[in-house]
Amino acid sequence: MIEINEVIRRSDQGVTRPFVCRDEQGRQLWVKGPAWSSKELAAEWICARLAHLWGLPLAEYSLVSVADDLIRLSAIPQIASLGSGTGFGSFHVEGAAELD
Repeated sequence: MIEINEVIRRSDQGVTRPFVCRDEQGRQLWVKGPAWSSKELAAEWICARLAHLWGLPLAEYSLVSVADDLIRLSAIPQIASLGSGTGFGSFHVEGAAELD
C-alpha cells in the first residue's frame, strides 16, 4: 500500500473529481479516498485489475493510505471529501488524456 504524503488539490476533471496527491517518493497520483463509497472504490479496483489482466493500457495503480492528520491539518477546500484511511490511487501519466 502506498502512503499519501501530500494533497495538492482537487481535480477539475472526471465525474467524481479525485484529488491530486503525492506519495512518499514524490510521485503524483489521482486519488479517490475513503470518503467515496465502498462500491465506488471496489469498482475502481475491479476495473483496474480487469484492464490489467486483459492487457489494456492503463496507468499504474495501487491501494493508498491517507493519514488522519493529512486531512485534519489541510487547508485545501473540500478536503473532507477525500477522507482518511484506505483509498484507490492511479499514477499520473504525462500527456495522457481523459476519455469521455
